[in-house]
Amino acid sequence: MLISVHVQALTVYEWVNAAGTVQYSDQPHVGANKINIDESKWQQPISPSTQQMSQEVSQVQQEVSQLASTVSTIGKVTIVAPLDQHTFQNVANIHIRINVSPELFRQSGVVKLYIDGKLSSAKLAHKTQQFVLSNVSRGTHTLQVKTLDAKGNLWGSSALITIYVHRTHVNALNTANS
Repeated sequence: MLISVHVQALTVYEWVNAAGTVQYSDQPHVGANKINIDESKWQQPISPSTQQMSQEVSQVQQEVSQLASTVSTIGKVTIVAPLDQHTFQNVANIHIRINVSPELFRQSGVVKLYIDGKLSSAKLAHKTQQFVLSNVSRGTHTLQVKTLDAKGNLWGSSALITIYVHRTHVNALNTANS
């Protein structure tokens, strides 16, 4: 069995120009010194242990990503609509659509809406997973959904979102209904 090893050399030309600056090129130049550089000395192969470590790190990253995805869906409750910083103009009812993971809902069973940190009297329509807030006063409000067990212990909560309710005047709802 014959093994052929080909060592590739790079040829570089070096010379000093009229201004006294050292110049380099891969093309011959009048008065240039020819320099042969063995490329095998400056291109080190990756050791098998480094390749193996890289593969293991990649595998661990994939496993962590899968685990994080699984954990994020178990026990999660989110407000789907409205989006954070949404502004409502002259509306009588605000529909709050939520998403509760099935695992969390089975374990807790009680979903509550809080507006400005206080429990809302709005009831969840389980079929549509919506709360409807009526006659919300104008101004800035925060919304949050919490899931509780039968004893009132917190199982999960959504992020706080902020909404803005604008009305042309205080009696806008009354004039719209008359």
